[in-house]
Amino acid sequence: MHKFLLFFLLAISFHSFGQQIAIPYRDGTKWGVSDREGKLIIAPKFDSITFGNKYMTKPGDMISWSKGKQGLIIGGKEMLPPEYSFIANTKDFIKAEKTTPENVLTYLFDPEGTPIYPGGIINIGLLVDERVYDKQGSYKILLLQVTGANNLESIFLWNCRDKAVSQWLAKDAYSAVLEDVKGQPYAMVRIREKESSPVKLSRVWFGEDGRLTIADEKRDIPVDKHRGSESEVWPYERGLDGDLSIDGPIGDIDMGVAAPEVSGSYGGTGTGTGSSPYNPAAPKKGVSNVYKNYKKEPDGTLILEQRDGYGKTSKSKMKFVPDSFSVKSFANSKRVGDTMYYYNTYVVYTYKGRSGVLKEGQTGRGAEYNDLTDVQYSLYKSNKRAVAFIAGNWDKKANSLKYGLIDFEGKEIIPFVYDELKVGGTSTSQGYDLVAKRNGKYEVITAEGEIIVSGIDEIKYRVQEGRPYLEMRRGEKYGVFLRTNGENPFKIEPAYPFPIKQLLLVYPAENAWVSRPGNSDRNMVLVELMDANGNTKGFAREDGFLYFKD
Repeated sequence: MHKFLLFFLLAISFHSFGQQIAIPYRDGTKWGVSDREGKLIIAPKFDSITFGNKYMTKPGDMISWSKGKQGLIIGGKEMLPPEYSFIANTKDFIKAEKTTPENVLTYLFDPEGTPIYPGGIINIGLLVDERVYDKQGSYKILLLQVTGANNLESIFLWNCRDKAVSQWLAKDAYSAVLEDVKGQPYAMVRIREKESSPVKLSRVWFGEDGRLTIADEKRDIPVDKHRGSESEVWPYERGLDGDLSIDGPIGDIDMGVAAPEVSGSYGGTGTGTGSSPYNPAAPKKGVSNVYKNYKKEPDGTLILEQRDGYGKTSKSKMKFVPDSFSVKSFANSKRVGDTMYYYNTYVVYTYKGRSGVLKEGQTGRGAEYNDLTDVQYSLYKSNKRAVAFIAGNWDKKANSLKYGLIDFEGKEIIPFVYDELKVGGTSTSQGYDLVAKRNGKYEVITAEGEIIVSGIDEIKYRVQEGRPYLEMRRGEKYGVFLRTNGENPFKIEPAYPFPIKQLLLVYPAENAWVSRPGNSDRNMVLVELMDANGNTKGFAREDGFLYFKD
């Protein structure tokens, strides 16, 4: 048996309940629950239904509301009626609270709604769990210490498999205290049956059968009548406050950088035995390395620093003085013959009102534009890092700026036909997608020139759980585009009659940004829609099916 004393306070879990996918369904002003196909499971009767906060309840759990009171629905089954002030579905039980003029009472139920403790609880003390094994398999037991509404104390074991109390250590006692002996597979328990009774002190071991065993005979502790508490007891309390620690090797973490091998191979990683770009005695034949870096001098001027494959460094003056410039870090490589070129920096500059880029050791001006913004991204097919530039040039015929995309070499990737061209907020890694506008309509385009969606009237940049995505509107219909798990695209063409409030990509499991949302019979993409005031209007399926009607 694992160490038993794994204490925690109402820990949570994110397991979905059963196989059935249940969805909040609205009919007019009342809410119920339907299945995936829209067939009602619970007829609309609640004022509203909300999903439980993921830090309090399991994904897919629903909180039903009536007259300001909460109930609990799991997997389409109404577990608790709406008569509680607060509900949390934890790892092993359901915790529900009722507020009275005197206090707040807590009620405990197992995951199927069976009461764990009869009546309300004023306070829950220590909670211990352990997995126990027998011939029928494994099961979990919980050790609970509670103060009942009658102010009496109880300590008991709850068998999660049998859904019953397997052992009472104290039941409705005047006082009962379970003391954690840190790092030890036992604990001390003090029980006073009645106000006038002495305190019974026992050491309790946790047996392999999942039951508590009294290791020592109960020892009476005299009560200090003046202080109303038990006298100090030795040796049981000596040295019981140690900290739990875990010892063991954690290993070393090696950090390094890739460097090219220069002993005749191309690229490569490692420190490079044989000839070295820093070794003046390296032979002239074979692969050599040329480093060209733009640097900003202390006086603010821009210079090109070059270092050949034999460690020789030289500085070159620029053939012009930019009005302003920004040195950008970047890593790429290109092999020409037997020479490997590494581009570590490039420069975006302005000169007499136009912008350009310096690259490949360039010291003079090249192509210049009215507007220029660099975009660093990863190529989908090769997964290599690349740099592109959103460029704008004045179009005399249109009498306005037209935007396109050029690559690091200055070649045109996207033609200069757009009135607007911006980086799309579809991934935490910028540069994957671009949002373009021409003739009053928006398009979503990859940085490699592929048109993903077009004919959009409006695009809004949205963020959910730190993940960016695009909400798209075409006419009076709304859709969405995002990239899940980095590079993988996911889109829903505009089909919803209301704006999107929230995306549940793998409902009813814990929400995640995965390679393909809703790709299992056990989960689906569920879209929460809202009205103009941001209030939930209802839910919809990926194909546009609505789980509500007015």
